[in-house]
Amino acid sequence: MFRTLALFFLTAALSLAADITGKWELLGTGSDGEQSQVQLIIRDSGGKLSGFINVQDASIPTKDFTVSGDEVSFKISAEGTTYSLKLVFKDGNVKGTFSGSDGKTGKVDGKKA
Repeated sequence: MFRTLALFFLTAALSLAADITGKWELLGTGSDGEQSQVQLIIRDSGGKLSGFINVQDASIPTKDFTVSGDEVSFKISAEGTTYSLKLVFKDGNVKGTFSGSDGKTGKVDGKKA
């Protein structure tokens, strides 16, 4: 029984990893209506996922990148603020939320590029 469950969870994790690796075009909309468009790149390095955000001429690495089911969470730091993102990936689309250490919050929508 344990082997069956372990195999199931491993297969599910690898399936999600295959679905979310690559480039994603994201649009963040703050509670104040301000919008920001970025590109999220997710890579698989030997079964471990990592990511970075491309915004304007900068590339920002993610921190604490975790996957749980179809949910991904990570943090990025930019201009003295740390942002926490929680995203759900499904059928080539992504939806989620962000919150900043400066108190800003908002929603994230996107699709695979």
